[in-house]
Amino acid sequence: SWLDDVPGVGEATKMKLIRAFRSPLKVREATGEELAAAAGKAAAKRILAWLETGRTGQNPGEHPDADRG
Repeated sequence: SWLDDVPGVGEATKMKLIRAFRSPLKVREATGEELAAAAGKAAAKRILAWLETGRTGQNPGEHPDADRG
């Protein structure tokens, strides 16, 4: 999943996030507080920063699953 591409987020953190949110999409949709509760503040900051830079191949703020019609 895209979580594999986030620097500083290892296997244990990914597993915590998947257990908490059930899918990578739900992780992407989570708030910073929700991410921090599931995996810690440092991981939450890394994930949010990575998503905000558009490193997912999308423009920042663009939902990756949006229908492109």
